Amino acid sequence: MPSCLSAILIALLVTFCALPAYGFGEMEISPMADFWLLTDDVSADKLKLVAEIEYMAEADFSTGGGVSVWDAALSADYSIFNLSYELSTFKWGGKDQLQLTSGGETPWSHLHDVTLQARLFSNKLSKKWWYWVNADATAAYEKGFPGAVGVGLDGGTAYNFWQGWRAGVMAKAIALNAVDGQLFGEVGVGLVLAASQKTVRKTMQDIGFEDVPEGSEAIGYNVTFATTERNYKLSSDSNVSPGGFVGVVESRIGAYIDYTASENLFMSIGPEYHYERKYVTYDSSGAKMGTHLLSSAWAGYAKIQWTF
Repeated sequence: MPSCLSAILIALLVTFCALPAYGFGEMEISPMADFWLLTDDVSADKLKLVAEIEYMAEADFSTGGGVSVWDAALSADYSIFNLSYELSTFKWGGKDQLQLTSGGETPWSHLHDVTLQARLFSNKLSKKWWYWVNADATAAYEKGFPGAVGVGLDGGTAYNFWQGWRAGVMAKAIALNAVDGQLFGEVGVGLVLAASQKTVRKTMQDIGFEDVPEGSEAIGYNVTFATTERNYKLSSDSNVSPGGFVGVVESRIGAYIDYTASENLFMSIGPEYHYERKYVTYDSSGAKMGTHLLSSAWAGYAKIQWTF
């Protein structure tokens, strides 16, 4: 893990120095479905439409077999509300070795996630501190909306700690309906460090790199860490646990380049490293059945956002 993190940070530093400076705009924060709001712009009078896609390379289970995952998400944000839909598509390898099922069956092909958020608070505490709190209602399922229905909160705080460098921390907890009280719909914590290209290059100049050119506020960089668990309702004819649940658990580190092309168009792209991965299965009452460990995997992420 440390060597992978070092590789990401070194690649990001090289990019800091190599990218040209052009355009203008605000810095936004990625990645997919991780409820970051690391910006001091708290206006909400414009419609934002976002499309995201991610591919996670095939990883092996400790007991045999493997899986790769495509994630695609669409979301709309207006006023205090955000509505999002995420589709995860699974491609299984070595099905005859999988312990999730017996007889070489497909555990599941798709998992769906629908989330409605309402922004309860989003304010500046000072010129350097700001915070946000959202109320969440979620539906997560294999087949048949709404599946696992949950309600909860997410929120965080961010700090402009030094000459435009920003750091943030967030947490999220969604409780499911009518299941074991220890089974949450979703839990997560995360950290992010972000700066614009202009800020990074100004810092490099301040510490003695005299030949570094001026940067642009239109280009931003961020490094994130997150650990999450998301639980989905399985179908009544599931090959894993009929009417039960599956929890997708993982941690990840990502490094992203953001570009604000105009006031209306924003893009982000970057690599991710997913580790400490496992699928946890539960019966229909929420009682744990088994844990299936996955190896680490690299992923690629891209996002585009339109503002109207």
